[in-house]
Amino acid sequence: MNNHIIVRLRAICGLTHLLLATVTGLAVAGELPDREEYAYGFPLEIQEGSEFLSATITLEVYRAVADPALRDAGVYNAAGQPVPRIFEHPAPEDTSTEQKTVLGLVPLYGQQADQPDQLRLLLHQNANATTLDLDVRAGAFRDRGDADGEGPLSAYIIDVRELEFALEALDFVWQPLPQGFIGTVMVEDSDDLRHWRNLGTSTLAELQFEQTRIEQRRVSLARKISDYLRITWQEMPVTWKLNAVTGIYTEQGTAAPRDWLILDNFEPGETERELVFDVGGYPPVDRVNVLLPDDNVVVRASVFYRRGGQDSWRLAHNGIFYNISRQGSALQSPAAAVRDVRAGQWKIRIDSGMTTGPVRLQLGWRPDRLVFLAQGSQPFELVTGRAQDALEQFPQETVLGDSAIFRMLRQSGQAGTAVVGSRELIAGPDRLALSGSTPWRVSLLWAGLIGAIVLVGWLVYSLMREMKQS
Repeated sequence: MNNHIIVRLRAICGLTHLLLATVTGLAVAGELPDREEYAYGFPLEIQEGSEFLSATITLEVYRAVADPALRDAGVYNAAGQPVPRIFEHPAPEDTSTEQKTVLGLVPLYGQQADQPDQLRLLLHQNANATTLDLDVRAGAFRDRGDADGEGPLSAYIIDVRELEFALEALDFVWQPLPQGFIGTVMVEDSDDLRHWRNLGTSTLAELQFEQTRIEQRRVSLARKISDYLRITWQEMPVTWKLNAVTGIYTEQGTAAPRDWLILDNFEPGETERELVFDVGGYPPVDRVNVLLPDDNVVVRASVFYRRGGQDSWRLAHNGIFYNISRQGSALQSPAAAVRDVRAGQWKIRIDSGMTTGPVRLQLGWRPDRLVFLAQGSQPFELVTGRAQDALEQFPQETVLGDSAIFRMLRQSGQAGTAVVGSRELIAGPDRLALSGSTPWRVSLLWAGLIGAIVLVGWLVYSLMREMKQS
């Protein structure tokens, strides 16, 4: 092959690439849709101004888009001009590890928990500090109850003055009880062992269902604690006794806030043990729970999801869910963690166990944040819901969704604050579905691609003829 043909071949390849890029760019980056082409609008109320602004996405927005990833949503200013915008999902939750420390337990027997005068006898003072001592000779504490008429175990005292960190919860450890139990534990705090304030109440439990052991051992603390803790309980077995109490704390960070939705209405699934729920939108769910209506019910259930009615079901979680109540103590299964799922429909399948009342589905998620450029005059409006955007390669996302702009802006300042207002009708819900006619942008794209293919084919044919002749 001579140099002339090689040069021609390279030219054809370069021309083909340029032509395809130009045609595709023309179809995608052409004129953006007008505001009036979208189904809904949400006013963006600015609370704190800046060059760029941030707003939390509400459930109404997730229910007003055709694309689960929000790519058919844009921001327009007062002149009806689109402005750059991106949607940011929250970063993974704080990775700070949970820390534990074993706390010293001092048991109280009989009526000692309610007699502050006896407790004061335990204070030992010296020049440096005041400590809590165990005075065996005075009979204030013993390892066994009902000995010498002292009565049964009634409370525990914990001295936490030496701790250098704030406790967030307590974990309780006890000897396993074969018969199981469910009861209530109360945690109080005090500065002087005389005046006690409620710090937290929770249900502790140890139960068996099929091959699964249900345990509740933790009590969350509602606020910063004082010098001493007192632990009392109700409806516990006589033989119940603590082996240890562990204090829980983290050095940084707290649990990320979530939005929650409880779905009551459902449709029957393929079998009588299946229930289908319609969310009506696509929030990024990462927590699911099955809420059972009956007391003392334990079931094993599977939770599935799918984007729409024609898609296949996918498993999100399988596990034990329960609602147990005994003598005033209640225990509800916690929400289970799942990977971020943007699905319009969910299904619960009861695999084992029985329930007689209506089952509800609880979903939790960390909402996305809209970040947009304050370009042009106010007011700004978030518009959503245009199924045609998918056929046009999502022009809002492709043309105006460059995150590099906002990375640069964050280097020079903080984002202002905006609030998403209530939904307003623009073109209506019909825009959430594709229409029968083909939009001109899609026609332009196909025409350009077909023309490019014809041109490239002709150039290749002419080059082959030239190569044959040479």
